[in-house]
Amino acid sequence: MRERIPFLREAAVTAVPQLSDEQLERITAEFAALPNHFLLIGRISDSTVLIQGISVIAESPHEADALTWDKVHTHVCAALCEPWDWDTRVTAIDVRATDGALAY
Repeated sequence: MRERIPFLREAAVTAVPQLSDEQLERITAEFAALPNHFLLIGRISDSTVLIQGISVIAESPHEADALTWDKVHTHVCAALCEPWDWDTRVTAIDVRATDGALAY
């Protein structure tokens, strides 16, 4: 078994038709429960949110991407579980290595 390594990832989450400010606040609150003080969440467009500083421990970069995708999907779906969210669908989660200031 290979040694597990800490990785830092970011994810862009896109939903249709769009994410309201209230939905963005619930997504932010859902991620605030994680033990990560460096997590940044911001809107890119009406439909897309960028979540930066997601820390995962994995055996490889590929596994880190998969774990990040799963973590993001789980928390975003938990945040968008109200009856008035039923028309909102997550259409894409793009995970990549953090290349900004959080990477250093």
